[in-house]
Amino acid sequence: MCLRLVPKKDGSGRVPAAEVLINTAAVADNIRDIEKALNIPDLIAEGTISYGMQSFDQSLMKWYREGVISYESALFYSSNPSEFALRVSGVSSASDRTFGEEEKGGKGGISQGFVP
Repeated sequence: MCLRLVPKKDGSGRVPAAEVLINTAAVADNIRDIEKALNIPDLIAEGTISYGMQSFDQSLMKWYREGVISYESALFYSSNPSEFALRVSGVSSASDRTFGEEEKGGKGGISQGFVP
């Protein structure tokens, strides 16, 4: 787990944007093989539903949609600001597979139950 503390929109404090990586067999294999290490962000996105993994951008999207953080803060703390901006405007990207699950009422990662 890794956290980034993002300022609240009302200035009353900060909220944690959490990235969660679970050590599955695929993750362990990617860590051992240096050529595969770049696939870990994809594994996080793919493991959202099955394993409860979550990317920073998924966590930021949750806080932004709830009105807790500003769009500017979400973009600043995002791992991929251009894809985050596209997602907010309603355009899905190739690496944005799991945001759709939240919109359809799916589990969508642990961020829904994460309370600081």
